[in-house]
Amino acid sequence: MEEYSHLEIYKETIHFMDLAFPEWTTNKGVGFWAAEFILTSILNLEHLYEENSYSFF
Repeated sequence: MEEYSHLEIYKETIHFMDLAFPEWTTNKGVGFWAAEFILTSILNLEHLYEENSYSFF
């Protein structure tokens, strides 16, 4: 996780999860698997940032 913690996608994912699911890191959420969840999300979504082919408008 330290390898990805400086990336924008990491920060955006953490920010979204904190806003949308405040208890996502607890046992009511993904708990122990939170780090694995974030890593998998980054690996699955990083192609969007590499291609720069996404648009919000």
